[in-house]
Amino acid sequence: MTPSRDCRIRAFERAIGDRLATQLPFVLLVGGPEPHSPASDAATLVHTVAERLIHALEPEDDVARIGHEEFAVLSRVDDARRLASHLQRSLAGSGVAVTFGWAVFPQDGDNALSLYRAADERLYARRVISRNDDATVVPMQRTGTTSTLGA
Repeated sequence: MTPSRDCRIRAFERAIGDRLATQLPFVLLVGGPEPHSPASDAATLVHTVAERLIHALEPEDDVARIGHEEFAVLSRVDDARRLASHLQRSLAGSGVAVTFGWAVFPQDGDNALSLYRAADERLYARRVISRNDDATVVPMQRTGTTSTLGA
């Protein structure tokens, strides 16, 4: 872990800790660009995502880069799904496809790790569902005892 990344992660962990200490409900979103998102390079992609997130969020929300191309958002909104959709639409306007997973305190966890795990699991599930929705289904045809894919 690089020193600057380590500092970013610690700062975001403090922000989560501060929110947990208030015992008020909040949302943790985690996400990043889909592999097929067009960009001239990774740095441009990260910059575009960061800029759009900052402009799409409320001033009291927190946003942090937590991985190579992964971001996290902390917000006090009531509807995590609606926030994720809003951010995805905002980023799509820049030509970047992003998927978010989310967790809500206290329903999905009572500490930073459990919230991150819940959000990450939801992110993974949404990506799998999205890929399956986009996949072309080819019907299976049976010919005798062997199976072949038909067109």
